[in-house]
Amino acid sequence: MSRRPSIRIRRALPLAAAGFFVLGGCDYSGLSSLEDDLEITLDIPGVATTVALQLVDQRTGAPVETNALVEVGGRDGGVLFDPLLFESVEATTTSSGVVVLGLDDRRLPSATQPVVFDIFVSAPGFVETTRTVILDRPGLHSGEVGLVNLQSPPPGVTSTVATATASPDGSLLTPIVATTPTEAETGGAASVQIPAGTILRTAGGEPLTGPTTATVAYFNDASLTSLSSFPGGLDAVQIEGGPLGSFITGGFVSITVQDSQGRRAAELSQAADVAIAVASGTVNPLTQAPVRAGDELPIWSLDPRSGVWQAEGVRVAEAVPEALADGRPLPRELTDTGLITRFTTEHLSYFNIDWFSADNCGIADNTVFRFDTHPTEPLRLEIFQRGFWSGRNLATGPAGQEFKPFGFPRDMSDASWRLIRLADRSEVSRGDVAGPLCGATVPLSAPERPSSLIVELQVDVACPSGGRNLFLQPSYPVAYRPVGSPFWTWANIESGRVVLEGLEYGARYEVGLNVKRGNTWSFETRTILLSEDPTGGIMDPGVQFMSGERDGDRLTLWYRISDVRAICDVL
Repeated sequence: MSRRPSIRIRRALPLAAAGFFVLGGCDYSGLSSLEDDLEITLDIPGVATTVALQLVDQRTGAPVETNALVEVGGRDGGVLFDPLLFESVEATTTSSGVVVLGLDDRRLPSATQPVVFDIFVSAPGFVETTRTVILDRPGLHSGEVGLVNLQSPPPGVTSTVATATASPDGSLLTPIVATTPTEAETGGAASVQIPAGTILRTAGGEPLTGPTTATVAYFNDASLTSLSSFPGGLDAVQIEGGPLGSFITGGFVSITVQDSQGRRAAELSQAADVAIAVASGTVNPLTQAPVRAGDELPIWSLDPRSGVWQAEGVRVAEAVPEALADGRPLPRELTDTGLITRFTTEHLSYFNIDWFSADNCGIADNTVFRFDTHPTEPLRLEIFQRGFWSGRNLATGPAGQEFKPFGFPRDMSDASWRLIRLADRSEVSRGDVAGPLCGATVPLSAPERPSSLIVELQVDVACPSGGRNLFLQPSYPVAYRPVGSPFWTWANIESGRVVLEGLEYGARYEVGLNVKRGNTWSFETRTILLSEDPTGGIMDPGVQFMSGERDGDRLTLWYRISDVRAICDVL
């Protein structure tokens, strides 16, 4: 896919504003015959559909700014690329906690023909996760991939580590016994026991040797921070050989075992025992009542790299026994809820107590969330109930603006919702929907912030080339946030024009551009100051001032970008 920039040539004019990004490295020697006082502006056409995803620590909400492996795949993964470099993004790393993707314009998404792809993320010290992303319209889509820090997990998640030693042939010299602490809100926990003598092998058949470490994490089915960080997600679930659907979960456990060389166990020569305490208050969606002894509980396993779930059969909820079948005592952490379910496995994976629904509420079912006020800043709408969570970022708009969520079970009733302010992750409002959610009309309330600004930026990118006045007007997603805040909000530059919402006079903001160099994404940022006097002047050393015109709560700014190499290097 190629871009065809349009070129406008005009006499050079005085700059209307100070710049804060810098680019270099362009070679436009072919234009050397033009007069020096001519200004050449390239209008770079944009990609119609872009996706900006932020990797966040689910406990703090801060970006995961470590070297994370990101893989893009799934049904439509092949039509995604880096929208600045127009390069493949099948497997890359990011040190910024940000992933920006573009969609081939020949595959525009719609409600009837959505684009569906998977994103897999592996970051040191975090639970590996995958998300299925559904694009139902052109334009900018922004969102988050919540990651669980194993050393400091969010509310609703507990984790533990156990060690053992494997001989050169991969057999354990001592058993692995790992039980998570009891989770405070529900009393849930999980336990894994792998017998001594079990041979541990990777998916490729290579044995694990020497010191090995088992890490087990338990996710409850009640806390929003747990539900929203479920590996694999709950609202766009791909099962082996089946359609996209959704899960109502009763609890989740991730199990990983690896040796000091980084080899990860996938297959076991004999069965391991897994026990999960059924959390207090877990509801069986088939009976619409709390789980009782004798209820059947479906067990599913997830391949986090492919994002595909596989049915592992049905187990039964049982009263807590005094001991396991072989006489070993039941770990105390599994006794608080009074119910457990147990199963054996010869492969290591992520396991979930889940009720799958292939009958999801879709856009055509006309579930409508409508603003009864004018939202003046970017928000996220979350829909949830016990065992389910779904979230979607919303753009601002006038009162009466509508959003049509999808991806939840058609028979879901008595769900709740809340609006989250993206600038600081605070809760704006929440409510309940009595009765069926599918097909309901739900009013949303978002209080207007009196000092909120809508800022329109007119962007020129200065690209030096032998003293010529060469400028670009790019199209690319950018992020912005108040200085000191960990939370980014996204907007789209389209042919040099971008609108930033929810800003305030007198505040400093970071504006960031995600740049892919080789196989690694990094963030390039500058700090700007919005002055009460938008007519010109540098307000603070090291802080670039942008000048423009003010009309009430709308501010139009002009600026030139310089000193960032990314766009110029590409063109």
